[in-house]
Amino acid sequence: MKKFIWILILFGYSFLGYSQDTAYFDQNMTLVDKANFTYFKIIEKTSDSYVVNTYYSNGNPYSIVNYKSKKLKKENGSAVYYYENATISGEGMYKNEKRNGEWNFYFKNGVRSGKVIFDKGEVFSANYWNEDKSEQKDLSKTNQIPMFIGGKQALLNFLSENIKYPENSKANNISGKVYVRFQISETGKVTNTHILISVSEELDKEALRVINLMPDWRAGIQYNRKVKVWYRLPISFSLN
Repeated sequence: MKKFIWILILFGYSFLGYSQDTAYFDQNMTLVDKANFTYFKIIEKTSDSYVVNTYYSNGNPYSIVNYKSKKLKKENGSAVYYYENATISGEGMYKNEKRNGEWNFYFKNGVRSGKVIFDKGEVFSANYWNEDKSEQKDLSKTNQIPMFIGGKQALLNFLSENIKYPENSKANNISGKVYVRFQISETGKVTNTHILISVSEELDKEALRVINLMPDWRAGIQYNRKVKVWYRLPISFSLN
């Protein structure tokens, strides 16, 4: 079974003290002050592990994950992930930061979408079900990366047809590659656009304008559920 990299994992941080500490993060899991947070984390020290409890800004749980050491780099032990409505999206065990044993995944309505057996991070076996509880036998439909409708060439055509090189940047020989990060929602909409790597204010603004013009994509699917997926796209501005 193909493996996909999904930006749906939680990053570990090692700068907090341990008994119980709270830190605040934006939508990119970047540390921010309390006034501008999307998530917050509470870290607890147990007798044999460190438990990171992450919450949405509304107080509902995002995840509860056990780590082996205070560096919070390697997941080890039980883990539970949640949707914003507080229903479980996935649960299972990690062993040395790799999924191991039985993991169960769920739709937002609580119906199980998949039971996957992992062996040291590799899929050993998998069974999937649809929201009506019927079995999903076509495994090609259970894990798919997001896709611009029409594929890569259609995406390149869209960008070339819509990018307008700012005249001021042309006159001042400003060029480069702007990296834009955005999220493809469960319905395929482009959301949460922001600049990841900047070139100039004017070129950044044009790159964001074009990304925000994009039509809906085919949504990403993981473990037979449509999911939000982060995407990074370079926008090149060349005078040649």
